[in-house]
Amino acid sequence: MTTPRVFISSTYLDLADVRDEVAQYFRDNGWEVVQFERGGVYYRPYEPIGRSCESEVRNSDLLVMIVGGRYGSPPASGGSSYHSLTRTEYAAARDAG
Repeated sequence: MTTPRVFISSTYLDLADVRDEVAQYFRDNGWEVVQFERGGVYYRPYEPIGRSCESEVRNSDLLVMIVGGRYGSPPASGGSSYHSLTRTEYAAARDAG
């Protein structure tokens, strides 16, 4: 039997403590937890960070999205209209079914 895999998604700085609590709950119940801050996302240096996260979301059995009061940071390229990394992760999970 394979270990189920959960990807924890949220803005980071404002929800770090909540992320850790949720992750610990899943670990305590036998899940493999993927968190970018814990080295769970393999970053490809030639691709935007969002693509690496999308790939990890698609390779997970469950996405847990923690929603707070922040939207997330704009990409390094700037611009007035953008999708946050959290929104990109949600879209990847939705598209993967």
